[in-house]
Amino acid sequence: MQDIEQQKLYYFILANSNPQKVLIVKSPNDNKEQKQFLGYEWSGAKGSEGIKYNGGDTIHDIITPMFDPNNRQNDQKINYYIQQNFEGQPLDLPEHLQPFVTMARLEDLLDFSRRDFNKALSLSPKKNTGIETQWELVRLEDISKELFAGGDAPKTDFSKDKTDNYRIPIYANGIENNGLYGYTSKAVISEPCITISARGTLGYVEIRKEPFVPIVRLIVLVPNNRIDLYFLKMVLSEVNFNDTGSVIPQLTIPKVRSIKIPLPPLSVQQQIVAECEAIDQKVSEARAEIERIKVQVEQVVLNNSFPKDKLGNVAQRVSANIDPQGQSGEVNYIGLENIESNTGNLEGNIKTEYQTIKSAKTVFKRGDILYGKLRPNLNKVYLAQEDGICSTDILVFRFKNEELRMFFAKYLLTKAFNQEVLKTVSGQQLPRTSWTGMKEIKVPVPSLSEQTALVAEIEKLEAKIAEGQSIIQSAAAAKQAVMKKYL
Repeated sequence: MQDIEQQKLYYFILANSNPQKVLIVKSPNDNKEQKQFLGYEWSGAKGSEGIKYNGGDTIHDIITPMFDPNNRQNDQKINYYIQQNFEGQPLDLPEHLQPFVTMARLEDLLDFSRRDFNKALSLSPKKNTGIETQWELVRLEDISKELFAGGDAPKTDFSKDKTDNYRIPIYANGIENNGLYGYTSKAVISEPCITISARGTLGYVEIRKEPFVPIVRLIVLVPNNRIDLYFLKMVLSEVNFNDTGSVIPQLTIPKVRSIKIPLPPLSVQQQIVAECEAIDQKVSEARAEIERIKVQVEQVVLNNSFPKDKLGNVAQRVSANIDPQGQSGEVNYIGLENIESNTGNLEGNIKTEYQTIKSAKTVFKRGDILYGKLRPNLNKVYLAQEDGICSTDILVFRFKNEELRMFFAKYLLTKAFNQEVLKTVSGQQLPRTSWTGMKEIKVPVPSLSEQTALVAEIEKLEAKIAEGQSIIQSAAAAKQAVMKKYL
């Protein structure tokens, strides 16, 4: 026993002396989410056997949060942060990667409580809330009136849709549609409460204020009068629920019951909630304003008084291509995953080594418009702010002046234009449009004087959108500052 305790001390000192945290990557448990995470699935369909990639026909077209096959420095992918962590760089993980990536101290991956101490590294680090606080830490069971897990999904007395007879929502684990599974006629819980996802997306926290039925081990916590419901949600959102201690990640009532959270006086809780709700209100107002302005922009470019002509008579399709393997150095490379749907915004780091790009690509110049031809329902349009090369699943359009470029960068994003493009699509598994089909679409063509006035108006509206986006982007940091101030 003494030898084992000596080993524990030795390995604790070794692990504790390592200043670099360990980056842990975990895939989702849900089959559908796993396929999206991996970027491919296996097809056993006759005549179509083998790997099917999300995004295209080859590994170079794959769309996955793990890596970008054409850009190893894409900061929207997990591999970028593995490299950054290996090099000792500070990490600022994008929100969409946080469900898959966690950081932990090396000593938290070793279980020093075991009598046999096998030195095995656990991928579920032992962590608490991670909130530094001046207040008492209490177990969740101490602030709960009820704490239990949902049962099986009803086989009868059930409807997928809401009806006069089935009006009570049924909630399961998961984020999509807030976990809504269907409807039934009789509620299990009628008090305001918190639900915690116990499987799949572990720890997804939601407030439930209407009567409902929890299923599939969804954890329900009805708070007592010591804690504010909204404060409880905010604090639980800071808890790392990934330490489950089981091979199949899942939360259990004993595990949740023992989690500790800070418990300031009720007046302090309510002050935190009030200040955070004020931030949320500003975000809601900013989102509403952005949507209102987007409608204005669309109304500006959809002016029916403009004469119309075929897109092929207004835009030139750029077909120049390049073999990256014959080049050296870095290039701006844009794949479909770099263009955000319906916004015209660019995502990720597009700086890429030529030698990592395996096949011929289309060359574009600053001011060209890039249009995603694969799955055009995603509505991926980007007005290039730089020279570079792009995936061949992107069409490149060139217009004769800056005003037309600005105008069409907005017009090509409209629902009206997208509906016309969808009429030109062919292919079921990988639907694509083509220049042959798109060039025949009739588009508005304002005169030169109208173009100048339109661009001035669009730029004014875009500045207002940028203000709203700044409010939204700063909200998370503002809430963290509120929590830090009071806790």
